[in-house]
Amino acid sequence: GDALMRRIRTQGNLVRSINQILPYTFPSFIKNISAKTIYNFSEVCIENALTILKALENEYQVIQQRKLTLYHLGEVIIYPRYPDQGEDMEYNLNLSPSHYLGNSFELLRRTKGMTDRIKIADSINT
Repeated sequence: GDALMRRIRTQGNLVRSINQILPYTFPSFIKNISAKTIYNFSEVCIENALTILKALENEYQVIQQRKLTLYHLGEVIIYPRYPDQGEDMEYNLNLSPSHYLGNSFELLRRTKGMTDRIKIADSINT
């Protein structure tokens, strides 16, 4: 994601960022493809990230004998980032990274039907 600077302090060693995929933002840098394709791309990105994070969490648990949390994410990732949710939105640093990414995946799934509506709206406007 792209780093984001705010006047408020970041949490722990985490860097605020904006992920350039759904559900965080519409990836406007991707041109000439359907909304459904953008949805599918975003879904695959989050699924793959979840797989990687869960593997990291499992290995960390085996080696360190404790749960990998957002607070300890800097021990396994050099510049750990987290999606900016806006001002006055805090993350619980005692929860696992996959917990929050799972929430984002659920949010993405809620928007799945919107890609079909965008296609219909585009055909009406042309």
